Amino acid sequence: YKLNQLAGIGWNNWGRPDSALYYYNKSLALLEQFPGEGKETNVYLNIAHVFLDNHNPKRARKYLDLARKSAQKSTLPFFSAMILYYEGLTLSAEKKAAAAIPALEKSLRAFKKLPKPEKHHLMQSRNLKALAEAHHELGEAEKALNYLRQAKSLNVTVFKRYNDMQSE
Repeated sequence: YKLNQLAGIGWNNWGRPDSALYYYNKSLALLEQFPGEGKETNVYLNIAHVFLDNHNPKRARKYLDLARKSAQKSTLPFFSAMILYYEGLTLSAEKKAAAAIPALEKSLRAFKKLPKPEKHHLMQSRNLKALAEAHHELGEAEKALNYLRQAKSLNVTVFKRYNDMQSE
């Protein structure tokens, strides 16, 4: 399951969505035999991510809905935050920035309320960047810059140069 997940992530990062989807579907097949709390939800969100990366929000919405349904079986609050985050991303991709903002704000609050929120700075940073993009889409430059500054202040190492470039 995990190896297929990692392979799917890798292929998507390398711009090969077809291969990413192949490995995510292999992961889902294994989870039918060996289910685990939240694992299926995670795969569906990763598939939605592939479709968002490839400008297909309609297909992303389908997998977001499957993730939402799967998450109903879970007691882990992380997945509620992730679903809200992907709801906001999907709404943004559907050119509904005004509707995306409340979902992303709710997601950000959910990530901050998780146990040990400092372990989730990466997702908080991504959430803040998505909020910045939604506000930018609405022509609200000051709000967008404020969210980018907040993302930068989290000082997520993987995003350090990206944060600097966006802020500039």
